[in-house]
Amino acid sequence: FAYLDKKTMSFADPIFLVDSATVHAHAIPRLRDGVWHFGFQASMGPKGHDMWIPYRVQPEDLGDRVLDIIGAPDQASTADLAPVRRLAGPDALWVGRQTGRR
Repeated sequence: FAYLDKKTMSFADPIFLVDSATVHAHAIPRLRDGVWHFGFQASMGPKGHDMWIPYRVQPEDLGDRVLDIIGAPDQASTADLAPVRRLAGPDALWVGRQTGRR
């Protein structure tokens, strides 16, 4: 979860990188017009002290943290990553390790 500053085209500090199981465990699902929406509350302020603090990531560390999660070694090149696919909407991307040769 992050705030994208449209003027600088960069994420504001802090960013929260939270796994989907944790989000879904704390989200309140609601079906509206045939589409599921998940709501939850969190303090994104730098002085916030809620349950999301362990997921706080500095913007400059986000890329390395994502690579750690998907198991990329430090020397990984972008060629090792699977192509990015758009998911449900224009704001969601899927990035992962390639599972086999093409």
